[in-house]
Amino acid sequence: MDSDGYKDTTLNISVSSEIVLNNNEQVPTFVVTSLTNRKVVTSGTLTPTESNIFTTSFELETSTTINKNYIVQVFVFDNAGNSNTAEHNIEIVGFANARPEIIEVSNPTEVILPSGSDVLIVPFTAKVTDVDGQSNIDQVFIEFINSDGSIIVPSPNTLLDNGQNEDVAADDSVYTIAFTINSDNTPANRTARYFAVDQAFSIVEN
Repeated sequence: MDSDGYKDTTLNISVSSEIVLNNNEQVPTFVVTSLTNRKVVTSGTLTPTESNIFTTSFELETSTTINKNYIVQVFVFDNAGNSNTAEHNIEIVGFANARPEIIEVSNPTEVILPSGSDVLIVPFTAKVTDVDGQSNIDQVFIEFINSDGSIIVPSPNTLLDNGQNEDVAADDSVYTIAFTINSDNTPANRTARYFAVDQAFSIVEN
């Protein structure tokens, strides 16, 4: 184990399935697939241990800081090619090694209210990274502080990195939210405050 308590880990997973075979030539097989990237992690056969009970085991290389999801599928085929399948999900929940980091934020320093029926779309962005992996970032959100110290939490207030609305590109670590400004908005001086939260830690930047 590393001195800070975080380490790479090998998990040994056991699988047991009750299967009724039509003949002795049938051999149940299994496949383990990562739900993150849909890649097959491992596969093999199951071994009979007692009446209608088949077992196997496999290893998963992971880390104490990683959150991952897998699906284990067991298959059995007859001589005609017909099959039956059973499946089970495995969720590995790690814990955060470090806080997410807000690298930079971007928003206008001044917005001129439009007149009449005109509207402005105003984006607010935050570049956020996490040394434990971007998948460990749980949420990036924003609030506004009025000059009198009161806080406004818009709805919605979550910044997204999905390449939609005003977000330029998905999965580029830049999270975006956009607000619509029109002539009904009241002029005011406000400070934008950004938050980034992962599985266990948070960091704030004004």
